Amino acid sequence: MWAETWFSPPLSVPAGARFYIGYRHPDTTCVWKNVAFDPSAPIALGEYDRPTGTQTWIGPCQSVPGYVCRPLMWRVQCSTGASGYLWDGEFLGWSSRFFGNSASSGSMTRMATGGNPGANVQVSLRPVANSSGEGDALLGLWQDTNVWDPRAQGAIETIALTIDFKTIRADNDNVHHLIPMVIQGGRYYVARASGDTTGQSSTWKRFRAAPRSESDFDRIWPRNTASHPDFSSAGAPLTIGFLAWTGTQGTPPARVQAYDNWRATVTPVRGSVTTFGAGCPTGVFQPFIGVGGSPQIGRSITLSVADHAPTGVFWYQNCHLFAGFSKWTYTIPGSACDVLIAPDVLVYVGSGLGGVIAPPLGIPGDPGLIGLKLHFQWIAILPVILTSDGATVVVGA
Repeated sequence: MWAETWFSPPLSVPAGARFYIGYRHPDTTCVWKNVAFDPSAPIALGEYDRPTGTQTWIGPCQSVPGYVCRPLMWRVQCSTGASGYLWDGEFLGWSSRFFGNSASSGSMTRMATGGNPGANVQVSLRPVANSSGEGDALLGLWQDTNVWDPRAQGAIETIALTIDFKTIRADNDNVHHLIPMVIQGGRYYVARASGDTTGQSSTWKRFRAAPRSESDFDRIWPRNTASHPDFSSAGAPLTIGFLAWTGTQGTPPARVQAYDNWRATVTPVRGSVTTFGAGCPTGVFQPFIGVGGSPQIGRSITLSVADHAPTGVFWYQNCHLFAGFSKWTYTIPGSACDVLIAPDVLVYVGSGLGGVIAPPLGIPGDPGLIGLKLHFQWIAILPVILTSDGATVVVGA
């Protein structure tokens, strides 16, 4: 699963610059490689393949030993279905927004040298308490191309942040937070702080923020702690960045911190199956729903109904398997049996001794289906009507 961003040559780069090119084994994680290239030579952006065809690098199309370059495109995102990565170590075209009070201030400056290695971004924060004693300085940073689109790339389970940092100036020991931030539909959301502090370091160190789910993010602008982003497969594209935040302690409470090698790890929703409700019993017989297979894109699931009767084997006939997009409860007149789902789609009808197994249901290999939630239930039309319990299937990566 690749998300593609196209650039048109020629590419303008500073002398001595280095480029990161992405590599992946099939069905494994992505790895980044730091490669030097000659800015005076022609550069096209494309794919590198080993002659064996088992490895792929994406990057500037110059000589890399052991690889053959096909000038096609540069993809800024790398994903294998297990997790996706957004990476930036150059900070070209980054934007910022200050969220503190009017007395405080914050700004960012891109530095071409002094990073880990090469370019980096320096953030200056100066919190000043107002008459109410509030003085936190918060600066959000992002790049408009660092986007994850749940509708095309799949619903998100969590977002985690990794970044290198170095203290340039610290007038005191004020706590300094680094927090994941997302922008969706023009609204800014930040993860609630939970031990995400960097401390101070005169040398480059790696900082990691714990993975955050949709409910961990609150809207910071316009402010509303009850409002969260939409990580589902119906959610609008998310621009992912980070928030630097420091509080008021000491005089003057100024802080300058450098950052490099920013990376957001996006973990798509994992597939799951849960059952709910109960089948409608008759004597010692009670039908149960079963779900087999793997609820993942590109794979399939099987749905069955069977009884857990302690004696004898029941003949199932006219068993209808329904799928629905929502749950509900409707008691069938004249019985104690409940329909637990909205029967939007009739999937299968069959009969069998001791139970029924429907043909496998294939799940297309479309990342946009990640996070899709479907509910299933069997209804047997016998001399009496019986219903099974329900099953909720969430499609995963």
